[in-house]
Amino acid sequence: MLLHATGLEKTYATRATAFRRASRVAAVAGVDISLAEGGALGLVGESGCGKSTLARLLLRLIPLSAGRILFEGRDITALPEAALRPLRARMQLIHQNPSAALDPRLSVAEVVAEPLRIHGHDPRGRVASLLAEVGLPGDFLHRYPHELSGGQKQRVCIARALALAPRLLILDEPTSALDVSVQAQVLELLAGLRAQRGLAFLFISHNLAVVRQVCEQVAVMYLGRVVEQGPVDAVLGNPRHPYTQALLASVPRLGAAGVVVVGEAPNPAAPPPGCPFHPRCATAQEACRNGPPPALRNGVACHLAQ
Repeated sequence: MLLHATGLEKTYATRATAFRRASRVAAVAGVDISLAEGGALGLVGESGCGKSTLARLLLRLIPLSAGRILFEGRDITALPEAALRPLRARMQLIHQNPSAALDPRLSVAEVVAEPLRIHGHDPRGRVASLLAEVGLPGDFLHRYPHELSGGQKQRVCIARALALAPRLLILDEPTSALDVSVQAQVLELLAGLRAQRGLAFLFISHNLAVVRQVCEQVAVMYLGRVVEQGPVDAVLGNPRHPYTQALLASVPRLGAAGVVVVGEAPNPAAPPPGCPFHPRCATAQEACRNGPPPALRNGVACHLAQ
């Protein structure tokens, strides 16, 4: 197993103001994640459900409140920064917005060479080959981010992430800022790179069709928790949790009305009692209102699906 994390939690404390009391917000609450070498796991859910926070916990970019992370069989939960540094070469993040991820003062060549220099490698001869690998010709070396389209910027970001030969790419909505036709090209590129390099993907997305295309496994998050997890075809083809069903029903389809989930997600600082989804669930029963959902079992955490 390349990545195995158990009981991950991230809690933030909010200060009291004249209008609210101090509180604690669980951005991630008891999440278990496993990813095999070369595998692809999709992470889906509404904005604010904790997907990006979970990604940053796995990369050790923010401290954990609780839990354990194994990467390549090594416990990295409490490793100091000096010990983490060589591991960071093998686990890379690709951001949602390529424009924000690139320093406008650096040329493409400098952007791609930067991680090589930081880790003590000679970038000469390697930058051009990395650009070629992501479908950009050599004359892009001396261009600057403002001279590139959105898709070209994302290709540069991918080249930079590949510079240190990682084994894991965490992709946080990597195509959502791109036009539809460009999205397809970038997804095709990523699929090819995954096959050629044997990469593992943790793919965060709102787009269930993209997750179905890219990933073999999927985890559905709601209010900091994984509520359903399993093979993509099983979870998206026959969802058992009402929240997963609502996500799928809300996807626009020609000639289909769809059933949009009711209301807004609750305030994570004051989650409802019982199952946190029950105020929005059309099939909620008394047990859902009175007690928390059971732990993830047989791929689902729901009173009604056990």
